[in-house]
Amino acid sequence: MKVKFFFLAAASVMMTACSSDEQTTDETTLRLTTKNIVADTRSAVQDLQLTQFANGQSVGIFLVENVSGTPTRTGENVTSYAQPLSYSADGSGNLTNVQYWPSDGNGLFIYGIYPANAASAYDATGVTFSVQANQSTDANYMASDLMTGAPTSNPVVRTGSTVPLTFTHLLTKVNINLTAGSGFTANDLTTATVSILGLKPTTTFSVQSTTVTAASGDATDIIAGTGATTSAIIVPAQSVAANTNFIKVTCAGGDYFYKMGTATTFDASSVYTYNLTVNKTGLTLSTASITAWTSIGAVDGTAVLQ
Repeated sequence: MKVKFFFLAAASVMMTACSSDEQTTDETTLRLTTKNIVADTRSAVQDLQLTQFANGQSVGIFLVENVSGTPTRTGENVTSYAQPLSYSADGSGNLTNVQYWPSDGNGLFIYGIYPANAASAYDATGVTFSVQANQSTDANYMASDLMTGAPTSNPVVRTGSTVPLTFTHLLTKVNINLTAGSGFTANDLTTATVSILGLKPTTTFSVQSTTVTAASGDATDIIAGTGATTSAIIVPAQSVAANTNFIKVTCAGGDYFYKMGTATTFDASSVYTYNLTVNKTGLTLSTASITAWTSIGAVDGTAVLQ
């Protein structure tokens, strides 16, 4: 599912020589505003950045002047300063960084990237990106949530109206919800550590694309977090074989494993949810539907204590 972030007439860039004093009207200033900022607390991690950037996050924006109808790296088609421009979400719906439309009236090609430092050029291809091995903090979780964005149609003509950008989550999200079963209480689960096992952490992408390449790198475990509700971002286009340990829950001194019921290949831009009941004899799993990103169908299975 594509996630749409709405930006108010926005970030513009001065492509030709003129001062900011010369361009101060709504018709020349490009402002970016976001809507529906979600709380950036770890307890709400499954809600983080479903439909909007979290407070304090930096979003990279590439602005390329439309001189010939095709963005290039020659002449006046690109800016002479470092990009991407970093816009900061302020928690009230604003992205802070004042730029200007080209003074000669040209439009702009606009490309977005998140995390803001994930790529250094709008036309970069084969850019390497890796998810964090420990996503138990908000910062590491969001640093793993690779997205690219663009308006409905590039280039965008000079305007004083809202310019919407659509950002797509390029990777895969795994939600894990724990429920106390036989031998456990809800309080026991507050200190349970949840990990996703044996996945490759790296992929490559291009700024102008909404796709990634197959997963690569050495298989590693990813810590989703502590508590009854956790989430982690993984690289798609990789498979977990049936009967392979996939989720580990460490609780009250024991390690509980969910073995993948059927072979699963993870799709990009999708959310997989595993609802686990923690019993002294093992884990019972089923899934629930999730809104945002792409909902994945039911998965059933049994996990055993090892």
